[in-house]
Amino acid sequence: MRIRLIAGLGLGALGIITAACSSSSSGNNNPYPDVDHFCAAVAKAECQESTNCGSDESQCETYRTKVCTQGTIIVPLTPTDTLSRQYDSSKAQACIDALNGAFGNSNVQIKYDDLFKTGGLVDTCEAVFAGNVGNGSACTTNYDCTQAGEVCASVPGQQAACATPTMKALGSACADPGDTCATGNYCSNASGSDKCVAAETNGGPCKANDECVTGFHCVGGACAAVEGSGGACATNADCDPTMAPFCDPDVDKCAVGLGFLNGSFDCTGFLLGQNLPDGGPTVGDSGGGGNDGGTMEAATGDAPSGG
Repeated sequence: MRIRLIAGLGLGALGIITAACSSSSSGNNNPYPDVDHFCAAVAKAECQESTNCGSDESQCETYRTKVCTQGTIIVPLTPTDTLSRQYDSSKAQACIDALNGAFGNSNVQIKYDDLFKTGGLVDTCEAVFAGNVGNGSACTTNYDCTQAGEVCASVPGQQAACATPTMKALGSACADPGDTCATGNYCSNASGSDKCVAAETNGGPCKANDECVTGFHCVGGACAAVEGSGGACATNADCDPTMAPFCDPDVDKCAVGLGFLNGSFDCTGFLLGQNLPDGGPTVGDSGGGGNDGGTMEAATGDAPSGG
């Protein structure tokens, strides 16, 4: 089942953030001493897009504050993450500044790279909640890991754990968490032992996206070309990385990034929590016919009144 967007990259809600203790003092010089103060600021920054969307700013702030405290900033933190992550108020200002830069200045689009690049919005805001998982311990996301450079990794049949990434060549064993097969390969235990094998091309059998070569994803048990703008998706890996790399969780369709124009899916879904029905009529915001490069999709019908 697809995990919905945060603010929302993915990801049910953490449900643990509000209970997390702050690792910084709540002195007078700290504008965000706790999660409640932080999330109020997050919502205020995000809801600057209400101007472009023609939506109610107060309603937006109420909704975005709620989803933030549930674990969604830009994109959801990790939905199934039951591990404790501690709120670090010293990292809060950097996140708020990044959000103001992206959602302010009448910007109508926030592109994929700005969301997901190293040091981008997601990285900056995820850092506000520090992980406490050591090497070899169970995890659900890279941000759970305390050691810099470690990743939350798994091998076939094993639970994911924090580990140092180790690149493995074609034919090499990949039995330890952190073992990463080179591009074009994936870790398989089909032969009875875990080793890196060549990824499948168009039409080849697969069980997961990483079993297909770049430019393809796993659909119905076979590798097929990734989706272009407006194509159906469940994760970013389902989308064309050059044309429309972002799987917009408000509609489960590939796009360039979040888009905010009056009537767009993200105006109603991201800002207000009122998701439009999948597969409904859409038009390219550029006004042209056909594929507009995934800039944004605007609804041609009325948005539903409920979420």
